[in-house]
Parts: sequence; C-alpha cells; structure tokens
Amino acid sequence: MEATQLIDVDIEESVIGIGGFEWKSRVSCVEKMASVCIERKVKFDEVLGAINFTSYCSNPLKMTKKQLSMLKRDVNKRVKDLQHEKMVPEVGDQVRVPKLVKNQLLGGYVQDGRNLVEAIVISQRKMTSGYHYKVKRVADGEIQEGNGHMIKEILTKRE
Repeated sequence: MEATQLIDVDIEESVIGIGGFEWKSRVSCVEKMASVCIERKVKFDEVLGAINFTSYCSNPLKMTKKQLSMLKRDVNKRVKDLQHEKMVPEVGDQVRVPKLVKNQLLGGYVQDGRNLVEAIVISQRKMTSGYHYKVKRVADGEIQEGNGHMIKEILTKRE
C-alpha cells in the first residue's frame, strides 16, 4: 500500500511541475537578451519576441509579472555594463582626444581649439575616482595625460 501512495505522490508532483514556469538557464538568457539589445539597438520589450525562450525556461507563457520585471531589470543592467565595457579604452587602443598645449601665462595646459587629434593609449592607471590615462598623439608624438573625460571617442580597439 505504501508503494502505491508513493507512486500517486510522484504523479501528482510531476503533473504540478508540468504546468509551472521554471528557469533552465536564467544567466544565459540574460546574456543573450542583452547582446541582442546591443546588436540591434532596441529596448527590452522589442527583444521579447526575438528570443526563443523555450531553450532557457519551461512554459514561458506562465512567467509572472514579477519574474518578467526582474528579468527586464537584469537585462537592462547587463546592457549598461556591456556598453560601459565598450566605452573604456585599454592600452594600445587608438582614440581621439582634444589637443592640449602649454599655457604660457598660467602654466599647465589648455585646449588648442575644438579640434580632436588621434592618439594611442600607452598607459592606464586605476585611481579611486576612475582611470588616469597617458596617450601619445599620432601626429606629433607628444604625450599628454588626463582622466577618462579626456578621451572623446575610441577609434579602434586592439585585439
């Protein structure tokens, strides 16, 4: 009699498990959705139809609003992280920076017009307030230093 009770309990649990939503691989789903958001330059809601959820979860139509909002929060956070990683230059990257020249009156450096010049990042130092970069200008070979705000655009990333 105990064996039949165990079988009945197992059958009931399996029937209940079939109808519910369950993640198979939530982390890989977040990664895939974030990469699609960046590649296609679209928002979370537009990516929902582009992803095959059955490979990442079971019964995706049974996902609750709370689970969907948590997924949206994690995807948006990952998108911001990936975009930030693209924006941070590394040693060897070719970037554009404003040309700085010595100020004769006050000392220090001032910007030489609004022109941007190409430079290569030769060193990067982490500080409490962010990164401090040393770049070498391609045109004249001069070295200039500054924080991340000095770098206006990344032209090519080194492989």
